[in-house]
Amino acid sequence: MAQHEMDKISFFDIHYFNIFDLISNDLVNNKKFKFYSTEGLKADWNNHTLNSTEDISDLIGIPHILLIGFSEFGKSIIGTASNQSVINVKKNMQITVVDLRANSLIDEYRSGIRGLDNVMDINIIHGDIMLQSVQEKILKIHSRNPFTSIVFATKNTLPNLVFLDLVGDILCTVPVALYCENLQEIGPLVEAVRGKYTSLTVFGQLPLLLNYDTIVNETLDTEAKNFNASYNKLSATIFGESPSVESPGEQWNKLSSIKKDSNRSQSMHKNIKRVILQKITEIDGYPDTIEELLALWRKKIENLSVPEKINIIEKDLFMNYLCALEHKRWNNFYYMKNFIYSETKDEVKRTHNCLVDDWGEFIKGSHRNTVIYDFLSVLNNF
Repeated sequence: MAQHEMDKISFFDIHYFNIFDLISNDLVNNKKFKFYSTEGLKADWNNHTLNSTEDISDLIGIPHILLIGFSEFGKSIIGTASNQSVINVKKNMQITVVDLRANSLIDEYRSGIRGLDNVMDINIIHGDIMLQSVQEKILKIHSRNPFTSIVFATKNTLPNLVFLDLVGDILCTVPVALYCENLQEIGPLVEAVRGKYTSLTVFGQLPLLLNYDTIVNETLDTEAKNFNASYNKLSATIFGESPSVESPGEQWNKLSSIKKDSNRSQSMHKNIKRVILQKITEIDGYPDTIEELLALWRKKIENLSVPEKINIIEKDLFMNYLCALEHKRWNNFYYMKNFIYSETKDEVKRTHNCLVDDWGEFIKGSHRNTVIYDFLSVLNNF
C-alpha cells in the first residue's frame, strides 16, 4: 500500500531493489551463463515434427536449476529465474534447493507468494553439500532429471569449490554460476576447478557492480524505458494511431511501480524470446534472420481488425507459441508479486483478471483480444 501511495507523487521515480537483486541481474546479463540451456534448445528443429504448442514444449524441455543456499540472495535468484527461465508454455520451471534450513525457509517463502506453485516446482534437499548423503541425493536427482544449471547462492566459496571438485565428473557438463565476492583471494582454486567446469561463471564481485552505470545511470532502467517507448510506438503503428510525442522518460513516469517492474522483466526476457526466434529461423522455409521473421509477422497482421489479427496469430504455430510464452512470463511476474486471479484488477489488493494459466482457455475466452498485447511484446524484439 505504501508503494501504491508513493506512485501518486509525480516528482519521484522510485525503483524498489536491493543489493541481491543487483547481483542477480548481473548474473542474468553474463553472456556465458544461461538458466535455460535445455537439450531441446541445442537440437536441430528440422529433425522434429512440430504441429502444436505441445510439440514445441515437449521438444524444448524444462529448465531445472540446482540452487545451493536459500538466503535473501537465493530468493533474488529464484525471482530472477522465474522470468529468465520461461521457455516452456506447458510446464513450470523446476528448482532443487539445497540448504541446512531448506524446509523452514521454503515454507516461509511460500507463505508470502500465494501463486508460487503456478510458477515453479520446488524440490527440497535438507542438509550440507559437504555430506556424502546430500551429494548422493543431488546426483540421484540429476540422473533422473538433469540440471540445466547450477547456482551457488552462498558466501561459502571454498566449500562450494570443494563440492564441485568432488562431483565434477558427473556434473561437469552443467553450466555453473559461482557467487564470489573477492575473486583475488581464491583465484587459483577457481582456475583449478575450471579445469573440470569449462562453463564455470564467477559473479557477485561488488567492486565491479557498484559503479556509476548501475547506481546513477541504472542501465536496466534505461533499457526498460526504451523498451516501453518502443512498445508504445509499435502499438500505435499496429492500431493505426498517432505515436506519442513524449520522451521515453515522460512515458515511463506515467507508469505505476508495478508497471515499471513489469517492463523491466519484459525487457530482460527479450534475449530468451530471441533464442526461440533464432531456432525458428533455422527451420527450412522460414526467413534467415530474426528481423526478417518479425517483419513478415508484422506485415501479416497490419491493417486488420483485432479479431482478425488474433485469428492469424492463433493459426500460426510459432506466433501462437511465442504469445503463449509471453503470457506465461507475464503470469509468472504477477504471481511473484503476490497477485492472484480475480474478476477485478486491483494493484493494491494484488488481483488481476488475466491470470489464467491455461493458454487454450485464455485465447478462446473473454480476454481473447488482449492476446495482441502479448504479440506486441514478441514483435518488440528488433
